[in-house]
Amino acid sequence: MRIAVISTKGGVGKTTCAMHLAQALSSLGTVEVFDMDPQGSATDWAYRAEDSGDPLDFRVNPSNTRELSHLERAQTADHLVIDTPPGLPDVILASARVADAVIIPTEHSGLDMAQVWKLIEALPDVPFGVLISKSNPRTISYRQAVAELQSHDVPLFATDVRRSERVKESFARTVRSERLFGYDSVLDELIRALGVRLRPATRERKESR
Repeated sequence: MRIAVISTKGGVGKTTCAMHLAQALSSLGTVEVFDMDPQGSATDWAYRAEDSGDPLDFRVNPSNTRELSHLERAQTADHLVIDTPPGLPDVILASARVADAVIIPTEHSGLDMAQVWKLIEALPDVPFGVLISKSNPRTISYRQAVAELQSHDVPLFATDVRRSERVKESFARTVRSERLFGYDSVLDELIRALGVRLRPATRERKESR
């Protein structure tokens, strides 16, 4: 499976989403993350986890659009998660084109939602879903965002990721399968929506890679 995590806006939790999805996928085979962001947030995360003596369960590779155009050779794991930068539409759309599915994380402010609508209009023909991140369901903006998406039949994950210091503090730490803040449920929703069957990875399968 290839999942692209995209947004034209920074600070919506793309890298956090990509890293936790990668960990959730690691129970279903080998996983790698392509870090398409020149700032290298996902790569920095991986290096810091390794330096702490507790490396991630998946690889993070700095990447570019040329590698995306040669994925049959560039992808070496069963599953690929593509972490994209904000503000680089060519990279974002190139990542979406090679994906089996796209996740669009967003906060629920009016400014964030305006960017989501622009991105949806530009998307290639690929399955996608909007994921509300850093959410606060008690707010009017949250309820308005959900109602607006639903009224336009935009695919919306039932799971949203709550605004939490624990999620924020997870950056640069080893991601744990027992503490995925709901991203495992996001993956489950995506798999069901796509109608794909993924076998849980056995220890033998993982070690043979």
